[in-house]
Amino acid sequence: LPTGNVTADKFLKVASVSGSGTTGIGQLSFADASGSSDAFHAYDMAGNASGDLVLTSELYDDGGNYNTSNGRYTAPSDGTYLFTGGATPTSGTADISFKKNGSNFAGGTDSFAYATNDPGQGNPSLIINLSSGDYINLNANTTVYNNYVYFNGVKLY
Repeated sequence: LPTGNVTADKFLKVASVSGSGTTGIGQLSFADASGSSDAFHAYDMAGNASGDLVLTSELYDDGGNYNTSNGRYTAPSDGTYLFTGGATPTSGTADISFKKNGSNFAGGTDSFAYATNDPGQGNPSLIINLSSGDYINLNANTTVYNNYVYFNGVKLY
């Protein structure tokens, strides 16, 4: 690898190794070399909704960057981020999309159909470069169920 491309914060460091002899991956314990991942997982809404979705519960929010009052994840620093989401429409079809700083952008949409016996959940995913202060939110162009929705993300590097 060229000099300068690899830094300690881009690798996991081994925190401990147990056992003796040949070490298999199951015997290793890893720690994040850079500290915070700025990851979050939000789910559920106060009621069925459309437009910018505001998820009100969090399983975790490493760094406190997801806001449960407006549904926005705000990038704490410049970098490359991965986001995924999911929502199920109450009827018809829907576009589930990510918005950046309140606007639609190319590559941020997943379309899907709904059928009574086979409800389909739209599951968009996105890898995007963000600057500190940029925000991403999950959006639905039609009403989606409040308890079949999630939005999560992590800073990759």
